Amino acid sequence: MPRKATKAVPPRAASDRTRTVSKKVKANPAIDANYGNKRAKRPIIIENSSDNDSSDDDLEEPIRKKKPPPEPRLPSFLINATTFLGKECILRVSKFVNLHQWGASIYFRDSRAKLAEIANERDIEPVLLSSIAITSAKAMKREDFIKNDVPESIDFLDVEGVIAHLDECRKKGIRVDLTVKYGIKKNVEDDVQEISDAESILPPLSSKKPERHVSFPF
Repeated sequence: MPRKATKAVPPRAASDRTRTVSKKVKANPAIDANYGNKRAKRPIIIENSSDNDSSDDDLEEPIRKKKPPPEPRLPSFLINATTFLGKECILRVSKFVNLHQWGASIYFRDSRAKLAEIANERDIEPVLLSSIAITSAKAMKREDFIKNDVPESIDFLDVEGVIAHLDECRKKGIRVDLTVKYGIKKNVEDDVQEISDAESILPPLSSKKPERHVSFPF
């Protein structure tokens, strides 16, 4: 038998699909509730900005602080400072310090204070003879040692310049020997007075020649 011609099924419109879905949803109350929730628009909640300040701060990543640049390295050296009054050592300092951190002014001040104390006790007047700083380093020959006159504390700046130069040359074991020598001022008037007193004690010299006595054996 010949097959009967079938009529083409026209496509359903979108409205028909919606009706079908709505019918199925109404048939099942659980689906109906969920379907309604999905289609319902959620209310927009505006939160107070003041309430969220603390939460926003907590969520923000901590700001990374930039590391400060490293401090410049200062060369260190050994300072041996000695002050003499004649052959007597009245002050001595020996220690390792960094550049620009040794108080030369403090050392000179303490030296002069000690000298003034001794001068008052002994009734003398100290006189500066020499104040020399000798700067050296390891593997340096003695003839290459650098000498600087340091009569005042401000003159120690020249020595610090030498230390910085040796450090730039990568010298190790930098050492500074500062030797300050004082003498005792002689009072000329006292010397003259002592000589005149000695002359008054001696007996006066006679201008006459001593007589010669000659004896004969008979």
